[in-house]
Amino acid sequence: GNFDFNTKNLAVTDSELVSQWRNVLRLKTGDTVILCDGKGHEAHGTITNMDKKGAHVTIDEIETPDRDPIKDTTLYCAVLKRENFELVVQKATEIGIARIVPLLTERTVKTGFNRERLEKIIREACEQSGRTTLPELSNPLNFSESVENIKPNEAVLFDLSGSEIASFKPLKLQSCFVG
Repeated sequence: GNFDFNTKNLAVTDSELVSQWRNVLRLKTGDTVILCDGKGHEAHGTITNMDKKGAHVTIDEIETPDRDPIKDTTLYCAVLKRENFELVVQKATEIGIARIVPLLTERTVKTGFNRERLEKIIREACEQSGRTTLPELSNPLNFSESVENIKPNEAVLFDLSGSEIASFKPLKLQSCFVG
C-alpha cells in the first residue's frame, strides 16, 4: 500500500484492507502484521486499535528484505479479452516483472481495461508472492509506440511460428518458438 513508515504510529485508512484483516484473517487488537510500502520496505507492527473505519498500527521494526528479482524486466502484452489479461498481470507480478505495458495491436478486440482492478490484482499478487515492490502498470501503447521504447539487444519477441521477424532486424530482436 501507500504507507509512510516515517511514523511510529500508523493509521491504516484503506477500508478494504481493514475489512480483510477483520473478516477474512480475523485479526484483532494485539495481533502483528507486516505492511509493505510497495517500494521495497516492510514494517512489522502491532495492531493497537481497529474498527470498521480503519486501524492503528504501532511500527516495531522496518526492514528492506532482499527478495525481489535482480533482473529488471518489462512485459509487453496485448490486452486480452475477459479475465485473461488479469491473469497475465497476476502471474507477471508473481514472477517479478518490473513493468507491464499493455499493447493495443491490430487484432486487439478489447481496447480498454479497468486500471483500478488491475492495480488491486497487482497488490494481491505481491502479497501472495512475498514481493516488496509493486510493478509499474503503463498506459496502453500501440505496437509501434512500444517498439520505439525498446532498447537494442534488450528484447525477445515470442512468435508461435519461430520465424525471423525481418522488419525488426535493425533492433536485433530475437524471435523464439514457444508452445
